[in-house]
Amino acid sequence: MRKITLYAFPAFASQLLEFSLVIVEVVSVGHISTSVLGAATLGSMTANVTGYGTLLGLTSALDTVLPSAFKSAQPRLVGLWAQRMSFGLNCIFRRYFQSQGLFAVQTQINLIVAPVNVFLNYLLVWGPETTRLGFIGAPISTSLSHILVSVISIIYGIHLTPRNTWHPVSIRMFTNLSILVRLGIAGVGQTAAEWWAWELLALAATFLDPPALASQSILLTSSSITYQAPYALSNAAVIRVGNLLGEKNAKQVSIAARASILIAFIISLILSLMFLVFKGVWAYMFSDDPEVISLVASVLPVIALYQIVEGNAAVTSGILRAKGQQAIGAALNISGYYLIGLPFGVWLAFYCNMRLHGLWMGMAVALTYCSVIGSVLCHRTNWDYEIAKVIERMENEDQLHFSIDRI
Repeated sequence: MRKITLYAFPAFASQLLEFSLVIVEVVSVGHISTSVLGAATLGSMTANVTGYGTLLGLTSALDTVLPSAFKSAQPRLVGLWAQRMSFGLNCIFRRYFQSQGLFAVQTQINLIVAPVNVFLNYLLVWGPETTRLGFIGAPISTSLSHILVSVISIIYGIHLTPRNTWHPVSIRMFTNLSILVRLGIAGVGQTAAEWWAWELLALAATFLDPPALASQSILLTSSSITYQAPYALSNAAVIRVGNLLGEKNAKQVSIAARASILIAFIISLILSLMFLVFKGVWAYMFSDDPEVISLVASVLPVIALYQIVEGNAAVTSGILRAKGQQAIGAALNISGYYLIGLPFGVWLAFYCNMRLHGLWMGMAVALTYCSVIGSVLCHRTNWDYEIAKVIERMENEDQLHFSIDRI
């Protein structure tokens, strides 16, 4: 439990700082007007659906192979696996650093970029007339900040991290891609499908009125802020479980998985209480519209209700990724969100006239389903079998290396 906590704190700081790039954008445009805030919501939704969500899902394949490789007899495989998916720099570097337990690296990088992003948002959205672009300045600022994260990550990875995991660039980076393709496509189903469900929730909110859409933006941003804690814990669980699989320690893997679920419950309970206590004043951070503030306050108890199951769902999803069971996670998310949560939420919102409350209640049902089934799957895991899979993967790399050397 101590190791997971040590991993989770810097991971949470890193996630929160990275997500601040989005928060600052929402806060910047939210005080321009309600319609502009709604437009920002749609823009963010489009970017997530068409790009970042898919990329994050594909690179989740590394959650399975990097942590176990780092603790194996061949730590240089960490660098080799990372090279094989080098098309997504930000996602790759995060996993490359974290698989080695270097969670603080991403925090340090984001500590540099976050204030730069605040300055850029001020300069391009609200700054002097010579630099002020208004609404369009916010996404430009966020894009520049993400590029800066990539540049600093490259510099850090080359000059400041240990060299024992680096693998020389060679033809081997084009081999064994089938494993990453299989895990990556399943990862899109697991990770991106969940993202897309939340974006469809935002799309459904557009059929309501402008205050509801603006409130949806605030609620989704708020839920995403608190999600950074269980998501960070999920990343910590992925690394810890993967490292222990690489060490071939079945008993400790089981303890680490159960400890992660327990910590997730405690964190989620605290977050739930926070929303209940501050529901009346929370929206003032994002908007000055009294109607929006009132609507947000009325929906926040629903969000507080599902915080506990959301935290557990995040951690169990991470454990499934560590085991290479992205396909099972994909089936769970697709059935939970698209067959249960979204249809139920739309029915409540538009046929029962519960509007925004109904949409969020549907998602709460989906998260409860994913949490319960995910917990059962994790508790019934045969960790000796998972270790055997890691050993087989390492032996396959050895055979491949021998074959290439003979060419």
